[in-house]
Amino acid sequence: MIGKLDVAIQQTAKAIAAGKSAEAHTAYAHMSQLRRGFQSVPPALREALAEVESDYTKIQQWQRWSDGNRRQQLCEELEVLPETGLHPDALATRVREIQTEWAKLDRLEARPERANEGIDRRFRALCHKAIEPAKPYFEKRDELRKQGSEETSQIIAEAKTAVAAENPDWRALTEMRKRTIEGLRALDRVNPRERKNLAAELKQVLGIIDERIKAQFAQIETAKATLIARAEALTEQSDTRTAMNQARDLQKLWQAAGNGKRSRDQAQWTIFRATIDTVFGRADTERAERTAQDRQAVEAAENLCVELEAIASANNALKTKLDRDKRRARFDVWTAHHDLLRKLETTQIDGEAFTAAQAQLAPITIAADGFQTRIDASVNGLESAAAESDDLRDCVLELEQLAGVEPPDLDRQRRMDLQVEKLAARMQGVHAPAPAAALEDLLTRWIELGPIDDADVELEARFKHAVTAMLDTLG
Repeated sequence: MIGKLDVAIQQTAKAIAAGKSAEAHTAYAHMSQLRRGFQSVPPALREALAEVESDYTKIQQWQRWSDGNRRQQLCEELEVLPETGLHPDALATRVREIQTEWAKLDRLEARPERANEGIDRRFRALCHKAIEPAKPYFEKRDELRKQGSEETSQIIAEAKTAVAAENPDWRALTEMRKRTIEGLRALDRVNPRERKNLAAELKQVLGIIDERIKAQFAQIETAKATLIARAEALTEQSDTRTAMNQARDLQKLWQAAGNGKRSRDQAQWTIFRATIDTVFGRADTERAERTAQDRQAVEAAENLCVELEAIASANNALKTKLDRDKRRARFDVWTAHHDLLRKLETTQIDGEAFTAAQAQLAPITIAADGFQTRIDASVNGLESAAAESDDLRDCVLELEQLAGVEPPDLDRQRRMDLQVEKLAARMQGVHAPAPAAALEDLLTRWIELGPIDDADVELEARFKHAVTAMLDTLG
């Protein structure tokens, strides 16, 4: 027992000599506990014990003085801390740092953690006063974090409901995926104690959503692969009309299949479209052959007219009529085809009615390709860009000038500008075409400009009026 006390005295003396206050306090407390085990200190240890106790008293007094000064400094800093303008988080952090340092001083002095001395009461009051201005901020932050937690929980609940549906709305499910990802990115808005659990739930439901979307994408990819195979089979179909009808049906089925993964969708669409284009391309070739045959028929009809003209040369009245009919024939055919086309484009008739009516008309020779392009677009339901109003207006003004029809006051300046441009061209050696050729050029341009927008129906009416006036001139 004496040996243990001797060792404790030596450890205390060593800690004091090294200036290690905390270690000295601990060693001194242990030494004092051993000392109380003796009724009187053994003579061999009295001198060493007295010296250690004297040194410990000095270091204890010095430390209390030094720590007292530091405690005073900490109190003074707490007094001015609310006036520094620190951000509430920085303010709270500094208060915690000061409290930590105060507790460290207590440990170094071996004082109770909740000492009730005057300076301790002052310190606790100053801590409370320093943090008081930041309380509204923390209360508001707690409120926002609570709101963020509720919103995140709501996202999780809605996502779980969405993925549990047997036949979900895939567009809504994709939107739900975006919201779930946004919820993960916004977890800093929730209480830190709840953040880990909410993150785990968000990731879990996001994984389920991804699996369902992945399965749906696979189903769409399979359905479209089947449509591609059916489209490729159409290239072997001998009946072109049947192949075209089936190709249109496949296009509708493709739209109904929905949207899959973007990159795969685009790759499959490229293959499908190329195959469908092959079918329609074959129809275009056959149509061109029919057009050539129709041209031959028209030429034969014109030759017949010439023969009839020779036969009827004795009858001036009949000859005049034949001449007029010959000059007007192809233009009247154009007008009939144009009126029928406009009924198709304005949905007054459907594709079948159009085909039946077109079969009753003479083959067209003016702007045949332009007509066919617009017919195909309407029949196949393809979107075509409407004609530009300015281009239509110029075409109308040129036709009105050719037919001798006066334009409205609003267009007189533009017509004058066009006349000046033509005069300048003639001065440079450009010869004006014959009236019939000029009319054919304008009719061709009118068709090639594209469908007429509802806003330009007035221009269309003026154009038809000018065509009638010009045909009367030719007659």
